[in-house]
Amino acid sequence: MTQIINDFEIKEYVEKMSGASLSDIRLAFGISESTVRRTLARLEKSGKLRRFRGGAVAVPAIDTAYERRVKEFYIEKKAISHRAAQYVNNGSSIILLGGSTVAGMCPFLVDKEISVITNSLAVVDQLKNSPNINLIILGGIYNHDEYEFVGNMTNMGLRFMRADCLFTSCVGFSPGTGFLTNHINSVEFYQLCMKNAEKTFVLADSSKTECKGIGIFAGADEVDHLITDAGLSPETIDRFSGMQVQVELVDRYKTPGGSGLAV
Repeated sequence: MTQIINDFEIKEYVEKMSGASLSDIRLAFGISESTVRRTLARLEKSGKLRRFRGGAVAVPAIDTAYERRVKEFYIEKKAISHRAAQYVNNGSSIILLGGSTVAGMCPFLVDKEISVITNSLAVVDQLKNSPNINLIILGGIYNHDEYEFVGNMTNMGLRFMRADCLFTSCVGFSPGTGFLTNHINSVEFYQLCMKNAEKTFVLADSSKTECKGIGIFAGADEVDHLITDAGLSPETIDRFSGMQVQVELVDRYKTPGGSGLAV
């Protein structure tokens, strides 16, 4: 009976956290890593979770591009998301755009008294039951692959809003080209968000320095903060720093939990 309860609790935890590492689960429940591995193996075999190297994610109803990205560099993304959330103070107004790393901030925001403007259904799903959060949803045409609303209606909804901070991700970045997206029709939206926010934070794991998008939504000198992992080269850091971009590297081995869990 205890095994069934533990399996259920771990499944619920992984779903609530939008994925969890072995360390997250081990520390949250006070169990050994071998127990975590056995539990995740059972849950995967029964189709309730999907394992990846170092952790697990919930099984999506549809295997979308977004869901596949959640599993990539999960531990690094979790650490980046946690660090970004520490910049959000009570009373702040923030814009959270689409992307798995930005959505990963939500477990660390649920207890804060803030206003959140978003076009991301992944963000809405995680924050919708937090009465202390003033949740403002930008409507538009729903993109099933990216779990977000896009288009002219989305842009129009943002025109008369402002925020203290914008948090966004990107498909690729470099000091020479700036910050990139594969959705060329969303460039105007990104730029509106940056115009209406006091500070812009880009959350991106270091692997994205090797990716090439087709649309530049921000020059390297238009971003205030870049939060990434220690895989970023010293040369790249120096070049961004020379453009007045504050580069912050997170430690992938200090991945926290969230939602008040003691980890």
